[in-house]
Formats: sequence, structure tokens, C-alpha cells
Amino acid sequence: MGIVYPRSTGWVSETVFLNEGEPWDDSDPFVAQYPQHFATEPGQALRGSGRQPVEQATAEPGEQREVTKTDATLDEVGQLRADLEAAGVTVDKRWSLKTLREERAKLDEGNDDE
Repeated sequence: MGIVYPRSTGWVSETVFLNEGEPWDDSDPFVAQYPQHFATEPGQALRGSGRQPVEQATAEPGEQREVTKTDATLDEVGQLRADLEAAGVTVDKRWSLKTLREERAKLDEGNDDE
């Protein structure tokens, strides 16, 4: 068992408040999940303005943004809904991605039988 020390004082999650320099067991799951908040020696605080960088909400002209997994999932949901509605299926807006995929598979199976 080793000892680590929080680099700063403050809330770092909804339930965890750190005090700079207070010893923590290095095998604690929180330490493993958030190692950037801890140092091996007390007093190794991260110094800076305290301001967090702000992500720009929109892309600059010509800037390409990375497509996230969420973006790709939303694209798939929209396409599945459109495909099902075009085939005459009444789509419930509460359907999950799994349900939409299952309903689409039913359409594909029906087309294979013809």
C-alpha cells in the first residue's frame, strides 16, 4: 500500500471532496480513476490560473470536427427511422436503437421471402 496526496482542494466529483496534502491510499478506486488529481509527495500541487479551457461550440469555416460515437449513433437512429417510415412502419419516437435495428431486420427478412 502506497500513499498519494491530492494536488488541490475542492470537489472533483459529485461525492468526493479533496483536501490538498491529505494522504490517500494509492489502491483506492477513486485514485485509480482520477490519477491526475494525486501526487506521490505532499505539496506537489498543480499551479495555474484555475480556469478550465472552454471548448468552442461551433467549427471555424473550413474546420473539420471529429465525428463522435454519439454523432454516429444519432445518424444511425435517424436513418433507421427514415427507412422504417418510408416502408410504412409507424415509428414510436421512444424506440431505442436496438428496437429500431430489430424492426429494420424484420423488414429485411420480409423482403428476403419475396
